[in-house]
Amino acid sequence: MFNGLCACEHVIVPLEPGIFSLDSLDKLKNIFSDIRKMARCRIDDVTIILTRYQKPDLLSLLLRRQNASQEVEMKLKQMSGEVFIVPESQDIYEAQKQGLPVSHYAPESAVGKAYEKIADHIKINSVK
Repeated sequence: MFNGLCACEHVIVPLEPGIFSLDSLDKLKNIFSDIRKMARCRIDDVTIILTRYQKPDLLSLLLRRQNASQEVEMKLKQMSGEVFIVPESQDIYEAQKQGLPVSHYAPESAVGKAYEKIADHIKINSVK
């Protein structure tokens, strides 16, 4: 893992909304910091992707309560800035059943557009 992280220019970290994801990201940030210090490798571009994001239900909105997805999103943004959201979607399951990427199975769906936005971000930042 150490050599791979030293050799890379961009790291993509997919996380599901949960407390263990936050702990994992915190540990990963410590690893990145150690690599920067010990090996003088630069890991500047880190893309955080919050998958299986669930929008709040009506009751949560009315009571102004955050669900797990919103809570994790807020904490991730505090820890690392930009976070890309991939909503929970039946299209992902259906695309997997068909053996297709979501970008081909349902490109106009919310999840297809979310992955397109992530791909565009990575393309733009890898041109630097």
